[in-house]
Order: sequence, then structure tokens, then C-alpha cells
Amino acid sequence: MEKPHLTHTVAKDKAAECLELAAAAGHVAHRLIIENMAKTWERIAEVLEDDAQPPQ
Repeated sequence: MEKPHLTHTVAKDKAAECLELAAAAGHVAHRLIIENMAKTWERIAEVLEDDAQPPQ
């Protein structure tokens, strides 16, 4: 079975999942860690989206 490729859409979805988990976190430290994970996924999505753009 072939692994799916990481795309900016997949990374955005992962960021959204992290934000949902952070909202449900019972401890402030856990929420902050998961929010940082979401920010990292968002940065990855931005890079992947930029890479997908044709050069000007």
C-alpha cells in the first residue's frame, strides 16, 4: 500500500485537528503544546502551498 503524499491540504487538516484537540485539553500545558503543534502544521502547509505555486 502506497503512503499518501503530504500536501498543504493534509497539513491544514492536521492543524485543524490539533486545534480541536487543544480546545478539549483539560490542562493548560497540554493545550499550549497542542496549539504549538497546530502552528507548526500551519507553517508546513504554507511552505507546501508556496512550493506548489509555479515560479513567476
